[in-house]
Amino acid sequence: MAEGVDAPGCFLWHVFTWGEAKHLEHEAASAAFDRADKAGAFIARESGFNGGGKNIVYSFLRCPSDLKSLDLADEAEVFVVGKNFGWTYVVTHETACGLGPYFAEKGKI
Repeated sequence: MAEGVDAPGCFLWHVFTWGEAKHLEHEAASAAFDRADKAGAFIARESGFNGGGKNIVYSFLRCPSDLKSLDLADEAEVFVVGKNFGWTYVVTHETACGLGPYFAEKGKI
C-alpha cells in the first residue's frame, strides 16, 4: 500500500489518485462495474469520518446482484468488492469533482 495512506486526511481510495493501483476511472469504471459479476460481492460504506482520518467505521452489506453504478451515484465513501476481492468499485465523496468512481480488477487492468 502507498506510503502514508494512513496519514490524517487520507482515504483508502487515494491509492488510485496516487497511481498506486491500476484502475479505470469515471464512465469506464462505472461501465466495468455494471458488467461485473456481483454474486458473492459486498458493499462497505464508510461512516464516522471526523476529518482527521480516525474513527472511521464501516458497515457491510450483501451486494444485490442487480446493483448498477447509477444506484450509487449519490453515495460517498462506498466500496463494492467482488467475491474473493477480485474487483473493487469505489464511489468517493469527491466523485462530483472528478475523483472517482474507480474500478480495479485483479490481474486485468
